[in-house]
Amino acid sequence: MSPEHPFLVPLNDIAHAEELGRYAMRNDLDPSELSVLSDWVLRARSMLTPTLVTTRSILYMYVHRHVPPLPEEVLLTVDPITLDAWQPQHTRYLSQDFRAQPGLDRYPAAFDFDRVLTRKLFRGGTPLLIGADAPTVPGLAYGYSVHQEMLEINSLGLTPYQVLRAATVTPHELMHDSDRAGLVKVGQTADLVLLNTNPLDDIRNARDIAGVIIDGRWLSARQLREQTEENIAYFGRLERKAGLMAVRARYLKDCQSGSL
Repeated sequence: MSPEHPFLVPLNDIAHAEELGRYAMRNDLDPSELSVLSDWVLRARSMLTPTLVTTRSILYMYVHRHVPPLPEEVLLTVDPITLDAWQPQHTRYLSQDFRAQPGLDRYPAAFDFDRVLTRKLFRGGTPLLIGADAPTVPGLAYGYSVHQEMLEINSLGLTPYQVLRAATVTPHELMHDSDRAGLVKVGQTADLVLLNTNPLDDIRNARDIAGVIIDGRWLSARQLREQTEENIAYFGRLERKAGLMAVRARYLKDCQSGSL
């Protein structure tokens, strides 16, 4: 299939940059493909959800041959069913079939291509959206992976403001409901995050959360921590009932040691 085929029908958003890069892999990632693909996307006036953090996680498994480690405090928030699905025996990206795909040795270079293409598209006027594809790929925990993707997009040269817009306003523009969500103004849905430090100075400050407003109801950071602790306790009970205690313990140990 040639790259123009997907554009025979209207496209509002492309998920993910990796899907565009697959066409370039057929031409050995020739740099000329950057202009070919970006021209098609720009003519289609499509948005792009790069999910570079997803590709990075897959690349990690390809290079290191084990699932990506996570900070223990993040891993504790992952439910046991998802954690079980992340085990090596259930992960196709660690299978021999995945590694045996023709041309997969170019996957590391393809990730670099995807990053350059994403930057080129943004500079050409393509709106970007922050997305992480969690939790379908090991290492992509809800919430945490969104902040990881924000760092990935920031590393392409986008300013913190541009990254924040990709995470807030642009998704609602895609869904055509920016008249009621995505902005901080009168008449918008009262779902807000209050931060302790300015994310415009450093996008990592987006994780320094003082509290959130959900449906107009304030939840402080302390209340959020208490809710998280309740969820962790619930996961513990679920693990015991499902007989998955060894799964979490093994994953924790392997993440700490950095190998599986």
